[in-house]
Amino acid sequence: MYYRQCDICGSHLDPNEKCDCQSNNQRSNQAIKEKQAPERKAVQNEKK
Repeated sequence: MYYRQCDICGSHLDPNEKCDCQSNNQRSNQAIKEKQAPERKAVQNEKK
């Protein structure tokens, strides 16, 4: 079986398949930021 590995995450990919690890990582980071946003605002309000 022929496959290649993603240089970033090491995932095994089919020929001509594009790895989505970077786009998944960006979406995950955005979700974390959105989840933390209310917590950050609460901390900022407490400091005032």
